[in-house]
Amino acid sequence: LSRELFELWCSDRRNGLVMPGYSVVGTLANHLLSEPKEIQTSGGDWVAVNLTITYVSFSAHSDFTQTSEFISATRPRHVIHVHGGEEE
Repeated sequence: LSRELFELWCSDRRNGLVMPGYSVVGTLANHLLSEPKEIQTSGGDWVAVNLTITYVSFSAHSDFTQTSEFISATRPRHVIHVHGGEEE
């Protein structure tokens, strides 16, 4: 679901993405580190990447309290939290 939502929302400048400091080579997250102007969707179409991408040092081992504090401090209108690979 997170990939599909990203593909729907990535062309809208009003949206933003917070990226952790690490992403696995070969993943969309890793590709986004190069700040592409467009990406190929899982359906094969191309869509523009216009959203804001912000990189933060954010431990993959953060617990509920740390994650909640981070979200409270940034005060986003909506949150979709993705943690882990598709196979998990």
